[in-house]
Amino acid sequence: MKFLELAKTFDELEAISGRTEITKKLAHLLKTASWQEAAIICYISLGELRPPYEGTQFNLAEKSLIKVVSDLLGYTQEEIKKELAKISDLGQLIGNYNWHPKEDLSIIDVYKELETLENISGGKSQEEKAAVVKKLLKDLDPISAKYVLRIILGKIRIGFSDMTIIDALSWMQEGDKSLRHKLEDAYNRCADIGYIAKILKKDGIEAIEKMGCIVGIPIRPAAAERLPTAEAIVEKLGDCIAQPKLDGFRLQIHVDKTKSKPMVKFFSRNLKDMSDMFPDLVDAVLQLNVETLICEGEAVAYDPNTGQFEPFQITVKRKRKHDIEEMAVDLPLKVFIFDLLYLNGREYLADTHEERRTKLLSIFKSVKDDKIQAIDEVKIKTGQQLLDYFNSMIGQGLEGVVVKRPDAIYTPGKRNFNWIKLKRQEKGHLEDTLDCVVLGYYYGKGKRASFGIGAFLVGIYNDRQDAFETVAKIGTGLKDQEWKELKKKCDSISIGKRPHNVECSKELYPDVWVNPEIVCQIRADEITRSPLHTADKTEKHLGLALRFPRIMGYRSDKSAFDATTAKELTRLFEDQKKK
Repeated sequence: MKFLELAKTFDELEAISGRTEITKKLAHLLKTASWQEAAIICYISLGELRPPYEGTQFNLAEKSLIKVVSDLLGYTQEEIKKELAKISDLGQLIGNYNWHPKEDLSIIDVYKELETLENISGGKSQEEKAAVVKKLLKDLDPISAKYVLRIILGKIRIGFSDMTIIDALSWMQEGDKSLRHKLEDAYNRCADIGYIAKILKKDGIEAIEKMGCIVGIPIRPAAAERLPTAEAIVEKLGDCIAQPKLDGFRLQIHVDKTKSKPMVKFFSRNLKDMSDMFPDLVDAVLQLNVETLICEGEAVAYDPNTGQFEPFQITVKRKRKHDIEEMAVDLPLKVFIFDLLYLNGREYLADTHEERRTKLLSIFKSVKDDKIQAIDEVKIKTGQQLLDYFNSMIGQGLEGVVVKRPDAIYTPGKRNFNWIKLKRQEKGHLEDTLDCVVLGYYYGKGKRASFGIGAFLVGIYNDRQDAFETVAKIGTGLKDQEWKELKKKCDSISIGKRPHNVECSKELYPDVWVNPEIVCQIRADEITRSPLHTADKTEKHLGLALRFPRIMGYRSDKSAFDATTAKELTRLFEDQKKK
């Protein structure tokens, strides 16, 4: 398949707003592709060359690409910058011009060139990379060049998630969404969308049904629901168990000692590979008496002098690419393992929590290093017992508790009431903060006019529609410098028009739209019905909005698709009525 066919399809997808139509068009493209091409199409559609857990890093500055474009088009860099300021999209800029391509490159040809580009390193790498990009653009037509530049800049902006690709693969195979459940189940166990497409194209749905966990490929994490009180939780679950809710970051740990060099991988909540960031945990993990292992835990920084846990704002400093060894000394970590998913060739997802817990404890019997521990848990029978345990955890400076059904299986990629979190609650406020996605910002007035930003628009994720829906316009919670920093973040991902996967009433259109990427933590007093906001809006009822919203911080450990969902927001709204 020629790359131009892919680029033309992307152009058509950009102009479509209906998810079903997007799914069908993507399905047609995948159906005509080979299995190698289908895998590449899945990755590139999400702005990657490979699965997100492996990452794609071109490390090529936009100013270098501006020079490439100016040389290619025969304009000065200043002229290109002036035009770029109007549309904020270097890909769209080059796509507006015309030239005769030297070659008619295939998808695989372009993919190999991009891999070559990514692998260039050294003192003169920027110049070498610029030369490779210039040659590649000359060989391509303007539409293809548009998407190649967007891929390099990490701004593909087609506007759908991996779940739309799952649907498209089902449409490709059956002409409807009937295979979605089976494909999603395989993807939840093995979070590599290109690999799923490859197996389906090569070996059919029977092979997909047989897929299990693979050490080294992350499992999409299960998630907890929330309820406002200890009584409500025990009423929902009956006899249950409770574990401390630590204020750190979630890690999925993969171990394979069968290789000549033992492999230890650490994946974040949003499936990013952070293995190089925690050398101090590797030796501790290797003490576990296992051959192969996949488990989940919470990593928390602690003060080596007092042994006390550090707050999340301190712990998160360990997620870095530089000065790793020094930071490991200054901010040592402990990781508390709370679940076992795979051990020595056997998958444990379908086992109950009690069964997984018993097996987990068995591998810690000979472990002496307290850097890695099985998390504590207690059995709960009454609401008062849970409340007492919750208060004791709060008294120790923790976030709260996670309560679990003893007979619950592990459900990868799903949020349900098998797990329920109970967190510290502020009087008169929602029972928890919300994870919202920044969708755009408004120019400032008064003092903030000089900042260029005075408020910003946030939304939640509707996973049924694969779209972002507005829930609040926020103008409080930030200091002067933080407003400037937010504008800088937004400007780096700004786009010229509303993304077609964002639902927003025209009265709320921001002055500057951004690609939905930045996840922030929002506190509000309550959730109300709104004639303007689109969160969970239907023909039968108005949308939902936040009353007195303010930003509490950012969630760099979450992707936009991990944000609070429309379903969660509606349930929180219903819970308010019961108070």
